Amino acid sequence: MLSKTQIDKVGDKLRRDEADEDALTKLFQYQEEFVPAYKYVERILTKKMYLTITGRPAKSTLSIIEKLRRINSRLSQVQDVSGCRTIVHNLAAQDEAIQRAKDWFVSLQVDDKRDNPTHGYRAVHLLVMHEGKCVEVQIRTRIQHFWATISEKLSDTYGQEIKYGKGNQKVLSLLDRLSHNTRHFDLLVNRLHEMQHDHVLALSQNRRDQVRTLNKRIKDQEQQLRHTMYEARAILLKFDQMEDRNVLSD
Repeated sequence: MLSKTQIDKVGDKLRRDEADEDALTKLFQYQEEFVPAYKYVERILTKKMYLTITGRPAKSTLSIIEKLRRINSRLSQVQDVSGCRTIVHNLAAQDEAIQRAKDWFVSLQVDDKRDNPTHGYRAVHLLVMHEGKCVEVQIRTRIQHFWATISEKLSDTYGQEIKYGKGNQKVLSLLDRLSHNTRHFDLLVNRLHEMQHDHVLALSQNRRDQVRTLNKRIKDQEQQLRHTMYEARAILLKFDQMEDRNVLSD
């Protein structure tokens, strides 16, 4: 096992673009040290929590180099050398996954980015410590994942700095609007499901006044959802128009 000093020396070489064969060999060795922890986390998520995951036991070399340069951190302090992602239907399922993770993992830190996004990015990240190694678990709703996918696509067109709040200001502004839009959508869906549950309960108990009230509230909620979807489409159309102009200018 590599010492912290050895790990950080490798990180320094990677950051300065001075990595030789020995440094790359040690980086691979360091990444391999995370495999047992990753497999442990993967087993709990899939076999005990019944989640479908995608991920990698180790972050790619290029991603590690980019992160070391971006945050000016030591390699031994990078928390997502190993990680995976799961995508759930909605906020309620996300909350349930967080609670179940707290039940299963002894050493767990929750980084909730839903109300305090990072450059528009919303999700919940779990940092699981196992045998001295940290494994990051990203839990996203489908709409949060949709936003992240759009952000990745735009970063391919306008530069990777877009993901970190830099670069084309118009793109950043539209991404921020879309981030708020998707958060509103998630909250509306969550509330709609609660109303529908209450509606079924009221029907089963023959509470007619409450059923009528809930019918109206459900219709209003569905109308708000449609409006939010129209807003998202308008934002996406602006992205398409910008891309078309870029193609023409090329």
